[in-house]
Amino acid sequence: MAATYAALADPVTAVVDLLENNWTEVASGVGTTPTIGESWTLGKKNLKNGDIIRCYEVSGGHDMLGIGKGVDRHSASIAIDMSTAVSRDRLRRLYTGVVHLIHAARSASLEAAPFSSHASTSDYANIVLTSRTDLSDRNRRWYRYVLNCDITSYEVVN
Repeated sequence: MAATYAALADPVTAVVDLLENNWTEVASGVGTTPTIGESWTLGKKNLKNGDIIRCYEVSGGHDMLGIGKGVDRHSASIAIDMSTAVSRDRLRRLYTGVVHLIHAARSASLEAAPFSSHASTSDYANIVLTSRTDLSDRNRRWYRYVLNCDITSYEVVN
C-alpha cells in the first residue's frame, strides 16, 4: 500500500522566507537589515561586514494521527542562528526582531500572513519557539544566539 504526500516547501526555506519577507516590520529597532539565509547558501561571511542570521534544520519527524489512513503530522526543528560583532545590545535587538516576527506569524498579523497564505510557508500550520542558547564569545567580540523553533504541517494520507 503506497501513501501519497503533498510536495511541501523545505522547512528551512519557509522560516527564511518568513524572516526575509517581513524584516522591514522590525528593522527600525536594529538599524540595518542583517544577511538572512539558509546555512548552505550563505557560505562564509565576515561579521565585520554586517549581522548574519543563518537557518538550518536540526531534526524532523512524522507522527501518524488517527486510525487507518489518517493524518500525518510532520514537525521540523529549525535553528535560527543570529550573530553580530557590534555589541550584546545589537544581538538582543536582532533576537527581539526574530521573536516579534515569529509571534506575528503565529497570530497571522503580518501583512504577508506567513504560515497561512504566503507561497512557501502555506504548507505549514504553526511555528512555535522552543529554546534559546547564548554562544557568545566576549574575548573575540562575537555575540551569538541560537534560537530553536518547531514548525508543523498536517497532511491527509491517501
